[in-house]
Amino acid sequence: MRDARHRLLDAGMVVFAKEGRRGASIGQIETHAGLTRRNGAFHRYFPSKEALFDELVERELALLGERAVATRPVRDPRVALALHIDQVLRDLAIVAGLVAILTREGPDVVDGDARARVVARVFDHGALEQQPIAGALRVPPADAALVIESCATGYQLSAQFFGTSLGRLGRADVVVGLTDLLIGRAP
Repeated sequence: MRDARHRLLDAGMVVFAKEGRRGASIGQIETHAGLTRRNGAFHRYFPSKEALFDELVERELALLGERAVATRPVRDPRVALALHIDQVLRDLAIVAGLVAILTREGPDVVDGDARARVVARVFDHGALEQQPIAGALRVPPADAALVIESCATGYQLSAQFFGTSLGRLGRADVVVGLTDLLIGRAP
């Protein structure tokens, strides 16, 4: 059996997703973790729900590991952009539970720092400012980043909600579609 700290983190993910950060109680988290309510177990590991959530964010982002780096530089901007978009979609799938909590809660409940850390880690907007991608984009890199962020998040959330993506699009279809949109179709 996992130790109490890990069980509390796992339980926090489930309870926050179901009840929201405001609606979740420490007692619910303890019960879901298989601990006795109000016996102090929660506070042995976390001073507050917010501290548990912050550690949960760090734990989920750590699951992403290091971004895959090509062994050789990619010169084709379509291939470079497609690899970037594919990585974004893979990363979103890994942290889907966390993204669902952040989306459900909205910016007025979840502190901007947690949201900013997730966006920075998953979407890596700076990659679009690098060559060969930046020179081939039809729009400024910042605009392309927002298109990718919006489409990838929508794709991930629809997959969670419907059990499959809308229209049964696969990840490869989304990658090709966004690449075509942002750079143009392959000749």
